Amino acid sequence: GYAACADEAPDTMFPHPENTAGIEYAKAVCSDCPVVATCLATAMDRGESNGVWGGLTPEERRAKQRASYNRKPRAKSA
Repeated sequence: GYAACADEAPDTMFPHPENTAGIEYAKAVCSDCPVVATCLATAMDRGESNGVWGGLTPEERRAKQRASYNRKPRAKSA
């Protein structure tokens, strides 16, 4: 399948950070997307700092990355 946002205007997925309605619309587009997990992983790998990718805003992606980093097992000190 292809990305649900492929049929949207490019600006749709890059709402202004204060445009709550735009962010919610972009997230709704993601909610029905067959490649949402791949999209999110790609955005996180690239460090995308703008736009809604994989249903998450840049702030939400950073929080998810921090949470993931904090869950990694740490080496035991001797």
